[in-house]
Amino acid sequence: MIPSEQLAQRKKRWRDFYSLGGSETQIMRVINYARPDAPKMPLLWPEYKQERIEWAWTMYLQRMEDSEWLEDDNIPCLHILAGTEKFAEAFGCKVHRPRDSYFTGAIPMIHSPEDAEKVKIPRLEDTPLMLLFDIADELRDRAGKDAIFRIPGMMCPMDMVATIWDKTDLFASMLDEPESVKALCAKCRDFLVQFADAWFERYGHDEFLGHYPGYYMNTGISMTVDEIGNVSSEMYKEFFEEDLHFLSELYGGMGIHCCANSKHQWENLKRIPGLKLLNLDRPEAVLRESYEYFRDIAAMWPEKMEHNVPEPMENPRMDSIPKGCHLVLTANASTRDEALRALEHMNREYRVSARKYTPAQVQ
Repeated sequence: MIPSEQLAQRKKRWRDFYSLGGSETQIMRVINYARPDAPKMPLLWPEYKQERIEWAWTMYLQRMEDSEWLEDDNIPCLHILAGTEKFAEAFGCKVHRPRDSYFTGAIPMIHSPEDAEKVKIPRLEDTPLMLLFDIADELRDRAGKDAIFRIPGMMCPMDMVATIWDKTDLFASMLDEPESVKALCAKCRDFLVQFADAWFERYGHDEFLGHYPGYYMNTGISMTVDEIGNVSSEMYKEFFEEDLHFLSELYGGMGIHCCANSKHQWENLKRIPGLKLLNLDRPEAVLRESYEYFRDIAAMWPEKMEHNVPEPMENPRMDSIPKGCHLVLTANASTRDEALRALEHMNREYRVSARKYTPAQVQ
């Protein structure tokens, strides 16, 4: 298992990484090592609760082992698998769970503003989300209180609305009946806070990994914000801005994942108080522009998507990265030797030092 001092060093690097300012470019290195003996991910069905627990436990043990010899910036964690349907299901949506796919999906239950008005905020304890707490409880009992959780996938209130409300009517209602949409959005925000407060109270808020990708945080919350790609900048301000600012201020910062075509929202994202990390999943040319644009605003974890298809990330050369950027860069490996070579290459290309700290500095 990774020594506690080594793990503390990694956490300190992440905390330093979020301190922006100055001309120094900082690179965090994440090697995606696909172990040949890694367990197969189970289907995200309620009846596979124990399989999900065993998967998360085995993955945690393997990552702890790998971290002994692969000295990148990965933080081993207990990963709570959950689909994008979970919050919609809590509100009462039925869920489509295909037998040949990991991807589950909520079936929208709202088709008009009149339907939206009838929706009640559920009581967390009465929802299927409690299954996630059951899974996390058993994993914590096995791993101990010092183990770090990767929080279940979170989505901003309007993204939640878009899973509950049929989009063909939702987008029309945003224009014709905006107050009905905002009212449901407020209910989703209240429920999201109910869930996040319960999660952090139970498993800690002083350190965790963001829901996607797995970046270390010692405060804040992580959000998926995808629906901004479907609306104008002005509609962002009307339907998204208040909630994102509120949640970031409430939890002490925010990390955002967005795989939508959202360049027209960059100025709006820039204004989110306490934005810590931005994960854009976009074509390489767009990513290159984002490095300069957000250089003084947030750290970035870029991911490449060309023609709506994810592709292996081609990391930029050090001399092409604007000075002062803070980037998480990744490399894939299928063998131990490949992982070590990839890390060596990244250390050499980005001139990454060991960045050792004294025990006092790590505290």
